[in-house]
Amino acid sequence: RWAWGQGYKNYELQASPLNMARVASAVVNKGRMPFTQYVLPKGKYAKKLRKEEEVKLMSSKSAELLKGYMKAESENQKLRNGVTLPNTVGGKTGTPERYRFITPTKMQTLNDGWYMFFIEGQNGKHPLAVCVRMERGSGSKAAVRLTESVILESLYANGYINR
Repeated sequence: RWAWGQGYKNYELQASPLNMARVASAVVNKGRMPFTQYVLPKGKYAKKLRKEEEVKLMSSKSAELLKGYMKAESENQKLRNGVTLPNTVGGKTGTPERYRFITPTKMQTLNDGWYMFFIEGQNGKHPLAVCVRMERGSGSKAAVRLTESVILESLYANGYINR
């Protein structure tokens, strides 16, 4: 459990879904994290795209090892949550705690849920990294089910992956 950053207790998640998706992208991109940049519209907020290099986070051998662990975890999600995920998906779930104060002395614990994953594109398409975060009480099962019913369905419908 420690290897996934879930030590003794699950604390509030500090990383944004974009940051988590970037980690998954480094795994499927042979250890290199691509530069992420938003494209802004024309007008007074227009901005030229910067030419940035990828950042090497780990060796390609380490990335392949981590990719195997993430694919095994996705197989586990199929069994645990009854979802249908393609064999080209590898990911990791989490359920960080979020605290809500009802009164100054009474506190309620709610759990967020997240599922960060990559999917290797088929038919020469590029790999894709995604992070789904469900807030306040839904847990990671909801994030995995949303991945199956919305994200993967969209990828099937648009020919990115095959059934």
